[in-house]
Amino acid sequence: MIFMNYNWTEYYQRAYEAEKKKNTVLAGKVADAEGKREELQAKYVAICANPLYRISRFPSLFTRGYRKIRHTASVLLRGEQKREETPEEFTASYRERLRCQRDSYSQWIREEEPALWEKYRGALGQKGEEKRRTCKVISYRRLAGITSLSHALGSTVHRADRKEPDILLFAAHPGELDEQAVTFIEEWFSAYPDTKLLYGAEDHRAGGKRCFPWFKPCWSPDTLLGFFYFGSYFAVDRRWAEQTSLFGYADALPNLYDFALRLLKPYFEKPETAVYDKSNIWQTGFYYGERRETCPGECRSPEIVCLDLILYHRNVEADFEMPADREYYLETGRMRREANPEFWGYEKEYIKLKQDFINNMRYASEPYQTVHPDVWSVVPKGEIYGKESGPLVSAVILSKDHPELLKNCIGSFLERTFLPGSRDSVEFIVVDNGSSEENRQTIQAFLESLKGKTRYIYCPMDFNFSAMCNAGVREAEGEYILLLNDDVEIIERNWLRIMLGQALLPGTGAVGAKLWYPEKEKIQHAGVTNMHIGPSHKLTTFPDDRAYYYGHNTVTYDMIAVTAACLLVRKSVYEEAGGLDEEMAVAYNDVDFCFKLAEAGYRNVLRNDAVLLHHESASRGIDDLSEEKWHRLIQEKTNLYDKHPLFHKFDPYYSEQLTDNAPDYHIGYHYPYERLLYTSAPEKTEGKGTLQKILSGAVMLTVERAGKQHKIYLEEPDIVEAEGWCYILWEDNCLFERWLVMEPEQGDFYYRVPVKERLRPDVEEILPQQKNIALSGFVCRVLKEDIVSGEYRIGMLYRNVSSGKMYYQRSDVRQEIDG
Repeated sequence: MIFMNYNWTEYYQRAYEAEKKKNTVLAGKVADAEGKREELQAKYVAICANPLYRISRFPSLFTRGYRKIRHTASVLLRGEQKREETPEEFTASYRERLRCQRDSYSQWIREEEPALWEKYRGALGQKGEEKRRTCKVISYRRLAGITSLSHALGSTVHRADRKEPDILLFAAHPGELDEQAVTFIEEWFSAYPDTKLLYGAEDHRAGGKRCFPWFKPCWSPDTLLGFFYFGSYFAVDRRWAEQTSLFGYADALPNLYDFALRLLKPYFEKPETAVYDKSNIWQTGFYYGERRETCPGECRSPEIVCLDLILYHRNVEADFEMPADREYYLETGRMRREANPEFWGYEKEYIKLKQDFINNMRYASEPYQTVHPDVWSVVPKGEIYGKESGPLVSAVILSKDHPELLKNCIGSFLERTFLPGSRDSVEFIVVDNGSSEENRQTIQAFLESLKGKTRYIYCPMDFNFSAMCNAGVREAEGEYILLLNDDVEIIERNWLRIMLGQALLPGTGAVGAKLWYPEKEKIQHAGVTNMHIGPSHKLTTFPDDRAYYYGHNTVTYDMIAVTAACLLVRKSVYEEAGGLDEEMAVAYNDVDFCFKLAEAGYRNVLRNDAVLLHHESASRGIDDLSEEKWHRLIQEKTNLYDKHPLFHKFDPYYSEQLTDNAPDYHIGYHYPYERLLYTSAPEKTEGKGTLQKILSGAVMLTVERAGKQHKIYLEEPDIVEAEGWCYILWEDNCLFERWLVMEPEQGDFYYRVPVKERLRPDVEEILPQQKNIALSGFVCRVLKEDIVSGEYRIGMLYRNVSSGKMYYQRSDVRQEIDG
């Protein structure tokens, strides 16, 4: 297995360069700033030593005082009532804004969590209560060694009403439950009596401060086989739960885990249908009951419910060191139990109970240690009473004019893959839409040289991924279809049997593998998440040497979709879904296929223990797309959601409280600069010559991006944006207001536009001698229709709030506003 140690210093350097795009400009500005600092400092010392300067300070002070008095008098004469903030107030305001931008979760708690609670309370109020139900809290520790829930219940009398509890709330530490948890859960089960099991979000509390929220997916059977993703608490209907006994493991957590698996065994089957209703306040995935005859078209509430309410706060040690904002959402403890004790169940000690559970489903299984040494998975390997030989897998590979890639793909497949039978258990079907004659002959000769089943479909045509895959599947004789890109390379022997084992389990739709870029195990694919910006790869370009956000790159996860670069599915399921939609020739065809499977009740599963290399460029991004290609991509995304309106900005396996536009996992609170449709009104000012008079070398300006903002959806307005960072050299930067200036090449006017400030810890780190520059970042968005067409030079205008003095600097960056 290829697995190299990773140099984080190198990673952060490269990640910074990739994200900012113009790091060379930044480095140049930094060097210039340091040089100017030394030059200015020398000049300042020389000036201060001059006797004439000392004398000139007195009239200068008088002049500034006179100007301030004159300004105050003019305000009073005009009758203006607005009072300007004092420097002290500006400093206090700056510190508060800085604190907010360093803790997005606190902002979410302050601004958005109350609205979430109100939403849930409102839904319960509208539903009403059929019968008031009561709850008993049971500590996880009380499950150690017992074989019946009655042993854990003890006295079942509930509070003073002397009523038997009919809800059991299991908690790792009952004292860490939110103060509203018990009451809310009672109200929920009373309002929704069909509920069998409920779980929800949780967070940490360090030194009295809440941090590290964990928002969980909807009911995910395969994730539960990977680890105990219910976390620190869950509630069950007592009558239903008492029908299942406990095994009696001496330790509480294995006993709890085994109990939950056997309790939920019926829900591992494929449901009659899937119900995705994003209007509901719960995250719902699958529906296992009859529709109500009294309410045609209406389903009862899900029996397994996931809520976004945070009902548990795990206390951590007082010396807990908080990482930088939004970084602590990403990493999960470097596999250390003491860092994230709620993340468990993936270790070797839980292998036996998982194998026993799979055995009860009539499947044999085997343990497998993943590329992350602390993570163990269980892989089904065929029915206990079924055939022993492996099933036939038809590998459909699309390739045109890439014989070397194809040879590497198939060669590494045969050389490194463990095949459950022999080479006869796989057939290769290569679909070629028009290679050159030389390459066609090369490919033909290579396939003929292989021992085993091969088929070469040569059909010159415009590239249509869906049509080519469907053509290959029509020729396939295998029980399973493997869609595989020709630029994928096999690097370890167990990947195929892991994916086949997953496909054996009932209810499985498409099975995906984790893909690495070739450079140092960086993640290329770890499942597709359907965020507000559209279907997206999470964790792309992140190094795969630690666990991210509760094992999203280390354990098995049910996902809304997986990539067709490596996708395994039963042929019968492929045909049931109608194959890939040939009207979607290039983009989103695999996502559309997975959406169809999900709507039919199947689960699409990412097996993070099956790892392959994908020779796709890690540097390719949206900035590499032409305007025409970007527009086509948006149109194809629009077509996707026209076909599947329920999935528009909705993914039941991904909480709406998490970020909707980033590859990592952090809270979805949006600062003003992150609100893509939040524009500023430009102020047109005549006479751009005034800017020349206040031009100052003290303004250090770096524009990192300026241009047309990429649309996410076609209906969005045209917006132009600029972003970067700037500061005033050797000044207290919290005492300045600033505006972005768009200075036209033609015309005697300019636009002054308010900017949204942005935290830039990178700038603060490289310029430690400058004062209060943490919020030196800026983002500015303007509606294109508010700007006269033409070419504009980007600049920055500053005003000292104490003296009123103005400073201006223009950059070399120009922005074209077309008509």
